[in-house]
Amino acid sequence: MDDFKNLYIQKNEFISTIYLNRPDKANALNMELWQEISMAFDFLENNAETRVIVLLGKGKNFCGGIDLMAFPELLGSVHHDDPARKSLNLEKKIKELQTWLGKPATITKPVIAGIQGACVGAGLDLVCGCDLRVVTKEAYFQIKEIDYAMVADVGTLQRLPDLLGDAKVRELAFTGDKWGAEEALGAGFVNMIVPDLEDGVNQLAQKMAQKSPLALQEIKKMIGFSRHHSQQESLDYIAQRNAFLLLSTDLQEAMMAGLEKRAPKFQNT
Repeated sequence: MDDFKNLYIQKNEFISTIYLNRPDKANALNMELWQEISMAFDFLENNAETRVIVLLGKGKNFCGGIDLMAFPELLGSVHHDDPARKSLNLEKKIKELQTWLGKPATITKPVIAGIQGACVGAGLDLVCGCDLRVVTKEAYFQIKEIDYAMVADVGTLQRLPDLLGDAKVRELAFTGDKWGAEEALGAGFVNMIVPDLEDGVNQLAQKMAQKSPLALQEIKKMIGFSRHHSQQESLDYIAQRNAFLLLSTDLQEAMMAGLEKRAPKFQNT
């Protein structure tokens, strides 16, 4: 946990916060930070004490997207004399980057993104995979890739239509226009606008961290499953999952705490 060069982790009881830490570069993602994000989420996924993960960026901006200086490194890593093999290598690398930046969506623990200033390009890819998004009034979002004659390929075009709506995503992807905090809140993409980002995020995380960690993880699984399955398939799935969850000691503890008018104390997972 202490070996990261471009981010750091801060733990506070059941909440762990990942700080992107390249403020002089607007926390733009070089290849090293890209991989460190994946490693940090893997570490916290396997950390029993962590129930909720918070993702923040140091400085004035959450994330300015991919560091343009990373492109030579990226293309150099897939070099081959044969164009076809170079293309295959590049496809494999893109899929690897998708896996790394998609960790907030694929791990079982809930992730809250706290966003200030710019959240563009790969930064938007990253927060699209988070479960909740809290922003300051200065925050703005942008599908920036079109301005570089590129197509967003690490999650935005796959996840954002479910969060924002197909027509609006097409407009933003085709134009590269910025959209601000108020618009994002009105569209349901962000959960709240707060005057103090860390305080607002931590208040939300504290509420969640007091809940059963088993239930938190199962809710995340269920919502993700329902997005891509029929209503009946989702009902069948939750019946299967609750067949073990309803037998958990967490349920017993929650009920006893309610009767005794005290805060419940749940085991870590």
